[in-house]
Amino acid sequence: MTDGFLLANLAAANQGIAHYILTTLDADAYLKPPPAVEEEVQLAEDLVLVAQQLTARARARQSPD
Repeated sequence: MTDGFLLANLAAANQGIAHYILTTLDADAYLKPPPAVEEEVQLAEDLVLVAQQLTARARARQSPD
């Protein structure tokens, strides 16, 4: 996996987090409905995947070949 691919996935995850936060704040203010359960599950799965990718990159850098 290239750094560019990882950075793109991190950026997408960041965008998903921002959307989730804004949607949740709007729901708390009674402006919009809360995020759908499916959205929450998808965001959680996306974050797990990015965390695994970042962990793999860090471990690869930790142990020289």
